[in-house]
Amino acid sequence: MNSKGKQTGIPRWLPWFFPSMADILFIALLGLVLGLRSQQLLNADGDLARHLAVGQRILATGTIPTVDLFSYTKGGQPFTPYEWLSEVIFAAVYLRLGLAGVATLAAAIAALPFLLLMRWAVRDGANPFVAVGLVTAGALASSMHWLARPHLFTILLAVLWTRALMRHRSTGSLRPLLLLPPMMALWANLHGGFLVGFVILGVFLAGGFVQSRWEDWATEPFERPSMEQHDADIAGGQTLGSGSRNRQ
Repeated sequence: MNSKGKQTGIPRWLPWFFPSMADILFIALLGLVLGLRSQQLLNADGDLARHLAVGQRILATGTIPTVDLFSYTKGGQPFTPYEWLSEVIFAAVYLRLGLAGVATLAAAIAALPFLLLMRWAVRDGANPFVAVGLVTAGALASSMHWLARPHLFTILLAVLWTRALMRHRSTGSLRPLLLLPPMMALWANLHGGFLVGFVILGVFLAGGFVQSRWEDWATEPFERPSMEQHDADIAGGQTLGSGSRNRQ
């Protein structure tokens, strides 16, 4: 504080120009996906072409197809495009930016869950160096799934879904639960892996039930015999002892 009573310190906007460890991790993963895994990202399987074709069809017609339009053996058969929204997103990016845009979008979606995990871990009090090691290990373990396909949205939404449940469990607030219905509605139209959300919810419900039962058992008072019962047990023991001596 200077002589005029005004505070002199670091401006609030200055830290925005210095990346955090989570930001550095995100940039590193983004570069890793685009630099070393770019061939795998677009060419590891043939699903991307179909997703782009379905997405472009939806954008061109404004309707979601209900019959198979692209298969030789199943042409005209009933078709359920349960990933239609992600296909529209990929197709829109492709029409604007080409395959380079699709690859960049897929890489960003692949790296974003680990950026969030890193930030949340540090915010919740984890050691930053331990957190960055564990999050990096998790990212590398999931690298086989770094493909430009709709399942990337499931990985991201599974992290967001779990975080909302953890916030509710730690704070008791119902506000995080309000995010679950719209999140599930979005998830169900992005990828069929939305069923994972119900599995995670079941795990949390089961864990809460076990925890509540354990707390009940732990806090249940130990039943000690009353003084009257204690005296009666002693008197009974003496009576039995005297009876056995009389028989002898």
